[in-house]
Amino acid sequence: MEFQASVEFQTAASFALDHTTETASVYTRHGADCPKSSQPYWRRCRCLRYLYIYQNGKSRQISARTRSREKAEQKAHEIRASIDPTNQPRRQLEAKIQGHDSQVEISAAAEEFLKEVSWLNRAEATRRKYKLTLDRMSTWYRTQPVAVFLVVPA
Repeated sequence: MEFQASVEFQTAASFALDHTTETASVYTRHGADCPKSSQPYWRRCRCLRYLYIYQNGKSRQISARTRSREKAEQKAHEIRASIDPTNQPRRQLEAKIQGHDSQVEISAAAEEFLKEVSWLNRAEATRRKYKLTLDRMSTWYRTQPVAVFLVVPA
C-alpha cells in the first residue's frame, strides 16, 4: 500500500513540474495610497497594470505601460495568441507568404510544384500527368493575345 501511495506522489510531483503551460495574465501594482493595495487582481482602481507571463518554464513580470485594465487585457491576449501552439502553423504560413514576391513566373511555379510532387513521393505516372498538364497550360498561356508569364499567389 505504501508503494502505491509513493508512486502516486511521484506522478503528481512530475505533473506539477511540467513546463508546457504557457500563459499571460494581468495584475495591478497598487500605489501606497490605494485602498485596495492588498488585492492585485482588483479591476476598478487606476493603478499601474502589469503582465505576468509564464513561458518555457520561466515566469516574468513586465509593465503593461497603462492604467487601463482593458488595454492591459488586450496586451495579455496578444501575448497569449503569440505563444499559443495552435497558431504556429498559421503564423508560419503568413510569414512565408509575406516573404514571397507578389508575382511568380509561371514556369518557376510549375517547377516548384513538380519538385513538391516528387518530394511527396508520388507515382511516376502521376508525375508525368502533372507535367503534361503544366506543359499544356504553359503553351496555352503563351498563345494568348496578351502573353501571360506571371501569376499572383492567392
